[in-house]
Amino acid sequence: MKVKLGEDFECKYGNIDWECVTIGESNAQVYQSKEFILKIQIKTEHQNLFNEKLKMEWLKEKVPVANVIDYETDDLFEYLLMTRINGTDAAQTKWKNNPEILVTLLGNELRKLHDKININNCPFDMRLIHKFQEASYQLKTRKVTEINSTDNDLLTELISIAPKEDLVFTHGDYCLPNIIIDDQQCFINAFVDLGRAGIADRYYDLALGLRSIQFNLGQGYDQIFLNAYGLFSNIDENKIEFY
Repeated sequence: MKVKLGEDFECKYGNIDWECVTIGESNAQVYQSKEFILKIQIKTEHQNLFNEKLKMEWLKEKVPVANVIDYETDDLFEYLLMTRINGTDAAQTKWKNNPEILVTLLGNELRKLHDKININNCPFDMRLIHKFQEASYQLKTRKVTEINSTDNDLLTELISIAPKEDLVFTHGDYCLPNIIIDDQQCFINAFVDLGRAGIADRYYDLALGLRSIQFNLGQGYDQIFLNAYGLFSNIDENKIEFY
């Protein structure tokens, strides 16, 4: 299919035949070809795709991620072009038929991600204080007719019960569609959708991982995932619920 692109991207990539990617919950429009992944997102003050580009470039020599090929912005949109990674996302891989093996892999690899990256020199701070600031900004800038009367109360409650953070480098959206699996040997080829990656509590990834496993694989795999991560009994259920 033909995709409407910015002027520079149209000149470079306008002849590519794109296929729309519908799995996942990205805020961007996502397309794929045989070689590339293309993301298009409405331009905002925060330039979400530009931040994702910076994070992928920073992570390139540290963990498996796609290569950034090109980035462009115009008056309305951001455009991010990346290499397409061989494999199948964990929500669609054939290893779903062996869920214990798949869930063990997801737990092991998440722990490796958290342990491997030194956060002392990490420029991407996604701690709760920044998430709360962003949420407050969104509430203030939304139209009055869009705001539920309970939204401010909920934010105030979350701030009041926020737990002490155990900081690591987090994926930020550790869900099965964002993990590309080698279908032959069941290992991870790449992490994708890294716009929310950065320094945060390890339970942020753990909680999202558990929710995604439950949604995609069903009940009964939580402890396998947590054991593979290394949390055999010392599990903070309050943090899982919070995140």
